[in-house]
Amino acid sequence: MDTQSFLDELLKTGKSYAEQGRKIAEEKLQMPEKGEGRDATIDGMKKGAMAAGVLALLLGTGAGRRVTGSALKIGSLAAIGSIGWKAYQNWQDSPNCFYQ
Repeated sequence: MDTQSFLDELLKTGKSYAEQGRKIAEEKLQMPEKGEGRDATIDGMKKGAMAAGVLALLLGTGAGRRVTGSALKIGSLAAIGSIGWKAYQNWQDSPNCFYQ
């Protein structure tokens, strides 16, 4: 089997599976035929699929896990810092609020 016929067969199979998935999703979600509701649902599904793909890529490789772990640590520090900053701002607005 040559490369071109292999790729054509792979593409045909992928299209077939995508069509089957679309039909199942439309039946399960009871999506309307046309309109804004359908477009919004499909847009949300696309975003969810992209997010799942990125997450799988990040967690599926050693380098991705290291990057994700580092990002989680930095994000946690940022969250703690923002909570401290907000507490300081609240204290500056009314310094006696903690003593009442």
